[in-house]
Amino acid sequence: MFDSVVRQVPSHQEVFVDQLTDQSIMIELLDLAEEAHGDDVGRYHFAQLANDNDAAQTEIITQESIDVQTTLPSLPPTTSATIVTGRQSIAKFNEQSADAHNVVLICLAVVRMPDVATDLLLSLNCPTVLAPLSSSAAAVPRPAAGDELVAKEIFARMLQSLRILDWGLFGAA
Repeated sequence: MFDSVVRQVPSHQEVFVDQLTDQSIMIELLDLAEEAHGDDVGRYHFAQLANDNDAAQTEIITQESIDVQTTLPSLPPTTSATIVTGRQSIAKFNEQSADAHNVVLICLAVVRMPDVATDLLLSLNCPTVLAPLSSSAAAVPRPAAGDELVAKEIFARMLQSLRILDWGLFGAA
């Protein structure tokens, strides 16, 4: 399901939600973050995401640069990419109670495309612990509940299947 059915999603994002597991996939096109360089790009965007999510806690588990020519061969050679895997403690829909913060595994790929001055973010959000007072606790019949290996496999397949079919999206000819 498109998340825009549930809430307003900015025009630079696409969000897909699995209502049975509360997992979501987000694709986001951002202006190239010029203040972040090299290995800092992944950490920068993960921190920005934590800020946007009003995360109570955040932890980076792993960060790695990936070989774009192997993983994303359809993209220009000037492209670079970083994967950050981490956890954030996040409440949904502005739920205020500390007992409403879910622990969410976040697999985030930052695909930096300097030719079109864009950072493309691809993320898989997988709740691993649903808080008792979270709206998800009652609404989600089958939470992903800690299946981090499966989430990472799904994310790897998502990244490998990434294709840009219309470069005009970036204002390119």
